[in-house]
This record gives sequence, structure tokens and C-alpha cells, in this order.
Amino acid sequence: MIRKALEILGAALVVLLTSCTGDAYQNVIPRGCTALMAIDMQEKTDKAAGDDAMPMAALFGLENIEQSGIDLSSTVYLFESPDGYFGLAASVRKASLVEQWMTDLQSKGSCKLLPERKGKRFAVLKESWMLAWDNDKLLVMGPVVATQQAELVVQMARYMQQPEKQSIKDTPIFEKLSEMQAPMAFVAQTAALPEALAAAFAIGAPQEADASQVMLAAEMEIGNGTLLVKGETFSFNKAIDQAIQASQKSLRPMNGKYLARLPQASLTWMSNVEGNAFYTLLEQNKALKGLLTGANVSFDFRQVVNGVDGDMVVVVDSIGATVPRIMMLAQKSGGAADVFSSTDKTLKADDMFDSNRGALSTQQQAMLKGARCAIVVQLSRLGDSETVQMVKSLLQPLFGDIDTIVYVAEK
Repeated sequence: MIRKALEILGAALVVLLTSCTGDAYQNVIPRGCTALMAIDMQEKTDKAAGDDAMPMAALFGLENIEQSGIDLSSTVYLFESPDGYFGLAASVRKASLVEQWMTDLQSKGSCKLLPERKGKRFAVLKESWMLAWDNDKLLVMGPVVATQQAELVVQMARYMQQPEKQSIKDTPIFEKLSEMQAPMAFVAQTAALPEALAAAFAIGAPQEADASQVMLAAEMEIGNGTLLVKGETFSFNKAIDQAIQASQKSLRPMNGKYLARLPQASLTWMSNVEGNAFYTLLEQNKALKGLLTGANVSFDFRQVVNGVDGDMVVVVDSIGATVPRIMMLAQKSGGAADVFSSTDKTLKADDMFDSNRGALSTQQQAMLKGARCAIVVQLSRLGDSETVQMVKSLLQPLFGDIDTIVYVAEK
């Protein structure tokens, strides 16, 4: 009898200890997320000072982030759910402070508290974001229109109670992210990115690869008004990953010939290539073909890259327009004059690539020199589509007022 009682007590203790582990809040992240980001809140808040501390506080609608009730010693996760919602998952330090935070926001008209469901509290934040919390965890998802809020509450209530085996935790994307040591890092399917970015990152992926199979893993840091992203393209599919890694050998370190002359543009892709090898990569890029076809753009890459051997820059501008503008400038083999091509035949290389009007600062150029592959995104030139506005609204609270994103391939 005593032995049976001890067994029951032991089993109860195991359950209690398991339920109280510091990472249990990660279970709310839905399985099948297309993108997952981790932010070391402790490091960000320790390093932040003065105005630099405000972006993270703004993410939570607070003057002081420590007032949120969120456990700043634990990692905060941002994700894109399988059904396209953006989300945030965090550990709760003190539920009463979260309650007070929501109550204060409600008094200011930017939040509405909802009825409790099975011990979980819910609120609507800024009319389009749903928030759920209990004593251990906090989950935010949205944006969502008013007619679908009740349905999302039911879905979030399910996430708040789901066991680890139904969550993101034992998936390849979570394991990959957990291996990364940077204060800010993410892993994402290229399918989760805007179309033009997906096409740029898919260069080198085999033609049979779906965008959901081509992954991007990157670490991030902020400096001089620039978000620097250092990462790699890969796949969890072994055959596709082998093809991606083999293709990367066609991309050579840049000597930086054009860095001081880059024009203002939505997106700029650059590397150092040999024309024929690079054309093979372009020919199998389904995302790029789809982008050009959808925009009704005719661009003969075979003719353009013929004889190229050196630095190459491909510029895509006016992405929000009906027909984007595409330009290319590259070094020719044998010391021949640079080759310039554009979908807008009225443009000239010297007018567009002018060192007196270069888009990048000296510090930004230094980030890029010697990289095998790099991408520069200027947020102010991406247009005003709903997707672009959503991306900007998510980046600003996290990183402050940045306009330039610089991506450098690590492998």
C-alpha cells in the first residue's frame, strides 16, 4: 500500500516538475510554422539604453518593458502560423502584471478584455491582434478581421493547452533555430517571404524544389540604421540540400567594384560569377520565372550573361508597380567593357550606377565586400501593398526606424 502511494506521489511529482519547466511556453507555437524567430530578450534589454530601449517596449505597447509581466530571462519567439497568422510566444513572469497591462490599455481604448475560457484570459489588442495568457505563457496572433476573431480565440485556446508533441518543439525548424547562438535569429521557408525575396534566395535551388522546401537560416544584428542579416540557404530534404550547396560554388567572393555605385532600389542581388555557370542557376529558378511572368517582363538572361566573368549586380525596383524595373551590370571577361542591360531601354548605366548618388553608406559597403552573395533591401522603395505594410509594421517595433536590410551569405 505504501509502495503504491509512493509510486503515485512520484508520478505526480514528475508531472508537476514537467509542467513547471521554463520552456513549457514554447508548446503554444503551432506545429507547421513557415517561419520562426527567436529573440534573446535579456541580451536586448541589457544592452539597450535610452532611445534604443524604446523599440522593444513599443512591441508590447509599454513605456517600460519590465511592466509587461513577461519573463525577460526567457527567449521570445515570433512565428508565421500554417494558416498565415503572425504570432508571438513568451514566458510569463507574473500574470497579474499582464492583467494590469491589458487593463491599462483597455482604459486607453486600444484593448478589449474578453471572457475567460478554461482558465485562460483573452483580449483584443488594437482591434486586430488576439492575445491569450495564463500564469505561465502568453500568445499573440493576428492580424485578424473582426468576423474571424471568435474563431481565432478558439484556435488559440487549443494552442494554449496543446502538449509538446503537437507543438513546434520536436520539428526540424525548431531544432535548427535552437542550434543558433545569436541574440536574434530565424529559420524560414522561402515560401514565407515576399515573392521577389523568395526568387533571390532560391537562386541555386534545383528546379524540382518547392519554395516550402528551400529554407533560410540567419542571424541578425542592428547597427547604423541597418539590419544586417548573416545566413545560409539550405533544405531539410537531403537531395535538395546537396544540390543547393553544390550550386553555391558558382558564387564567388565579390571584389566590390560596384558597391559605391548601387542605385536606390527595392532589391539588389549581387555576387561574382562566370556567365554560363550562373545562367544554369537562373534557368532552374522557378520563383524568378514566376515573378517575371506575373509581371509580364521579358528578360533574356542567356544573352545578358554571355561573356560575364566577375562582379554582377541585379537590381529590381518599383516592385509595387504593375511592371517592375530590372537592371543588370556586370564585368566582362578579358577586361572588356562592363555589360549593362535593363527592361527600361531608356536607362543608361552611367545614369543609374552613379557613385555621386550611391545608395549605400561606407559602413554598409564594408558589410558586403568579399561576400559570395549579398542582397540589399530598401524598405522605403517596396511600395505600399498590404504585405509590405505588414512587414514594416512588424519590423519597426523590433528594430526601430531602419530602411536598409543587408543580407550576406555565410556559406
